Formats: sequence, structure tokens, C-alpha cells
Amino acid sequence: MRSCRIHLIPSLVLVLTCLGQSMLRAQETDSVIKAIRVGKLHPISGPSIDQGVILIQGARITAVGAETEIEIPADAELIDLPAAEAYPGLVDALSAAFCSQRELANGAVDAGSRIIDGLDPYDKLSRELGEAGITTAYVSNRSSSRWRGLGTVLRPRAEGYRMVPGKEMAGLELLMSMGNAPMHALTRRQQLEAVSKTFEALEAYKEAFSKHAE
Repeated sequence: MRSCRIHLIPSLVLVLTCLGQSMLRAQETDSVIKAIRVGKLHPISGPSIDQGVILIQGARITAVGAETEIEIPADAELIDLPAAEAYPGLVDALSAAFCSQRELANGAVDAGSRIIDGLDPYDKLSRELGEAGITTAYVSNRSSSRWRGLGTVLRPRAEGYRMVPGKEMAGLELLMSMGNAPMHALTRRQQLEAVSKTFEALEAYKEAFSKHAE
């Protein structure tokens, strides 16, 4: 199973750099409304929008569109950036954010190991990810262990990171190949059978545990 990594293009993060960390650290109550006007808005789908508006309530984006189509509430805080271009926040799907190389390469992990237990909120480079436009990152072990443990989803901040609720243990990683070397189909099948037995044993354990609890 090969890993995919997002490569960043500096020009795609202009607006987040212009807005600064105030947006990325939005901790206001849901009653606070901000309206951001930009010269050009690039939505997730559809063509670019000239003279775009982004409405934010609390820490959530509630509306995106052309200035002529979005009604800005009278009590909204207006941020006017006519020379800026706004892009959706970038997601680093395989990140090393707030994680040391030693922890990433730790081979003494198993299916129950949590990468969140080894994160360093004081890592300087990771704190700058928000300014580069990365709003969400998935962090996981990169060792050669078959079971790489539980990865986590976090949101980089200038003061550290914020966990995404319910995603502290976002995914269990299983290594099925080593490097880019070709693998015979029978070898792959044997690996899959071994993994299947692991899950079958887990189901049997759950069943026995439930009976014991009764």
C-alpha cells in the first residue's frame, strides 16, 4: 500500500497568509460573524468568482459566493482584502506534523499504539503549517511494522494544534508491502489471509468477552 502526499504550491495559500492566524484560531462563540471580501474566490467546485465573499460564524464557514449574491449581516465584522485570492484550506493526508522522526520510525508499535501520545505541540515548523494554508493533517506512524498503530487528525495552530473531536484515533494502519519492489500475487494473497485471521480472532475475542460480561 503506497502512501500519497500532498505537495503544496506556495501561490495557492495566499489568502490564508493574508488573513493571518486569527482565522485559524477561531474560538469565538457561534454568535460572532465575520465577512471576508476578496478579489477572487476559488470554491471547491465550479469556476472562480470575482469579488467573492466568505461568511464565517464562530469557527464555521456558513456561506461562500459572489458579493452580489451574499448578504452581509449589518453586525458582521468586515475584513476587506481586495488584492487577495481565497482558496479552500489544504489537507495534508499523510503528515509528520508535531511528530519527531524518532516517533515516526518507531518500529515497536502494534495495533493499539496511538500516535497522539507522541506528539509535540511545541514543534516550531509544525506551528507554521497554518500560515502555509494547511488547516487539517492526518498524522501516523511510518515504520516498517506490519501494524502501524492508530493515526490521528489534527488542526495545526500557531500555539500548537487542536484535535478534531472524535478523530483522536482516526485510522488503524496496516502495512501490506515494503517499498516499491514488485510482489507476487500469491504472496499478497498470503498476507491478506493472515490479516483476515487476525480479524477473525478479534471477533472471537469480542464474542467471548461479551459472554463473560453477561
